[in-house]
This record gives sequence, structure tokens and C-alpha cells, in this order.
Amino acid sequence: MAENLIDAILAGRVEDPDGGPNLSVPTKSVVIERSLDGREVDLLADLSFGSRWAVVSDRNTREAPGERVERALSSVARIEQVVLPGTPHADMETVALLEHETGRADALIAVGSGTINDLCKLASARARYANETTGGPTTCG
Repeated sequence: MAENLIDAILAGRVEDPDGGPNLSVPTKSVVIERSLDGREVDLLADLSFGSRWAVVSDRNTREAPGERVERALSSVARIEQVVLPGTPHADMETVALLEHETGRADALIAVGSGTINDLCKLASARARYANETTGGPTTCG
């Protein structure tokens, strides 16, 4: 049931319960799996993110899936490695650091925790207001 509802929302086929236009989200794809190992390119290559992708991780997630994701995605995009220092916190200081490190990227690919994904979402949203070519965040792991 949940997968069907997600697909319907992504396709804009869910009626607004308040009578407005159908619900929609700017999200292009949602994949919920135990592991995406080996599927990184297939999941991201068709999303029109441009040619420069920043793969964002911390020192722990860089060692686990981060290196693998970077290697896989380097076959379809120019990869900028961004490893956040220490244990990342969802604060404006870290968002500013992420914006500085990813300013030339067309997309941010978050590898790791919800914190890294949240930071990428905010940095991406803020950049989108200044630069329409910035893609949204994606988590691979």
C-alpha cells in the first residue's frame, strides 16, 4: 500500500483532500531498499542532474558506502568528493561549509545518515534559489 501511494504522489495522481489540485512533489524517485549496492548508476543516471555531482559523506560513511558510490557514479558524472569533518550537525555553520564545498556541483548526493541528507536538502534548496541548475539531494548506501 505505501509503495503504491508513494508512486501515485510522485506521478501527481493523488487528489488534494481539501479540494485543491492534485498533490505533487518535486521528487522524481523514491527507492526503499536494504542496500543499493550495484544500483547507484541505474538509479541516478536518468535523473538529469547535470555532469558535476558532489558526493557528500562524513569520515564514517566515506569508508563504508561513500567510496563505492563515488567509484560507481564516476562512470556517468564528474564527482566532487565532500567529506564533512567530525560528526556532522544539522546547523547553519555546516550548511555554509557544504554550500562552499559544493558551489559548482549540479547535484548533491548524500551518503549516510539523515543528518547528511538534511544538510544536503537545505544546501540544495538554498542554492536552487540562486542557481536553477542545482539538483536535489539523493541518498545512496
